[in-house]
Amino acid sequence: DKGTFFPQEVNLAATFNPEHAANMGRILAYETRSMQVPWVFSPVMDLGRDPRWPRQWESWGEDPLVQTVMAEAETRAAQGDDCNAIGKENGAVSIKHYMGYGAPFTGKDRTPAYIPDYELRERYFRPFKACLEAGALTLMVNSASINGIPVHASHKLLTEWVKDELDWDGMIVTDWADIDNLFVRDHIAADRKEAIALGINAGIDMIMDPYRAETAADICELVKEGRISKERLDDAVARVLRLKYRLGLFDEPTWEYDYADVNCAEFEAQALAAATESEVLLKNNGLLPLDASTLKNVAVIGPNANEDGYAHVHYGPQATASVTVFGGLKKALEGRAEVVYAKGCEHVDEHWPDSEIMGYEPSEGELASIAGAVDLARRSDVAVVVLGGNLRTCGENRSRTSLDLPPCQDLLLKEVHKTGTPVVLVLINGRPLSINWADRNVPAIL
Repeated sequence: DKGTFFPQEVNLAATFNPEHAANMGRILAYETRSMQVPWVFSPVMDLGRDPRWPRQWESWGEDPLVQTVMAEAETRAAQGDDCNAIGKENGAVSIKHYMGYGAPFTGKDRTPAYIPDYELRERYFRPFKACLEAGALTLMVNSASINGIPVHASHKLLTEWVKDELDWDGMIVTDWADIDNLFVRDHIAADRKEAIALGINAGIDMIMDPYRAETAADICELVKEGRISKERLDDAVARVLRLKYRLGLFDEPTWEYDYADVNCAEFEAQALAAATESEVLLKNNGLLPLDASTLKNVAVIGPNANEDGYAHVHYGPQATASVTVFGGLKKALEGRAEVVYAKGCEHVDEHWPDSEIMGYEPSEGELASIAGAVDLARRSDVAVVVLGGNLRTCGENRSRTSLDLPPCQDLLLKEVHKTGTPVVLVLINGRPLSINWADRNVPAIL
């Protein structure tokens, strides 16, 4: 709750400035290490090639070059100068999710991808290869399948492409409970033990199993039965031990160190610089920048206008140091203009997600809330409408059928626009949005 919050990777990618990626890598490793944790599950480097994929915000976007440059900068900064002797201000990275996770055929999270081998090599493999060659110590596997083969069971992708071709001696870890998925979801194993054998023989070194401590006993049985070779098990164990030696955990399983810089002013300034540089002006027909000398009343409207968002949802009331759009405008125009807020609607309506498929019929309460915001806009010189997503509309396991704004937000925007008051649309969203109507009708979009 006292850590430094950087913008998501997709924001840093929008800066095209690897210095921000390096700063984030260095700071996240330092602050995580201060909590006696020497391993971070970052950078996320899934090429977001399908705009429907709900985890776009966690990645560096769709471009292999941007992904490569930014992820490699974060990796080198997080691990420090010597990946064989990680210092107390650094930590091991886990580059993920290897690979093709961001290009599911259906656009839905954790569903199969179909990618030709040449494209896998040229685009999807490229950033992972660069980070592995830069010394990344661990790699986490894609939960889904590519061309019909679950990646957790792909000897070609895990062992041949990574360990053999690159002579890489790091550690491969599963994603959450994904050995189970080889049996219960993908049905390529007759039972759970066979799933374990498939994964380890493919190249898995560490199984992230949150549910069954018996997994270790199962592995021993599989070796005795000859279904996993002792050589493969020794190799996997060596890779785990090698990581711990590189992190110094056998000398100091816990450590004393003065982490006085956690959440310091310098770290905060670097996070703010990254956030500022990552803002994108999508459209401006002369409305921006707003001329404060001509403003008397400013309406700030929308479900994202006064929300702390991700940090607040995950970490509770203590993580409220962020400045909302409403709070920032109110402070900036203090003494010059009255800045008034109306939520207008929730992020999604009460029948979500059915309403985006079956059609949206606003309730009386929703209509009343929108009417209040419209009245506020009508009496203002400008309306700043702040829309987009939250953890219900984008993120892990938040698949949608549409890239449009949720219907209630779309209605709010159109009703505010009808007042004739100039509208600035501010989008805070974790995936691409289809905003054709806004592009045609709203003069300024951020």
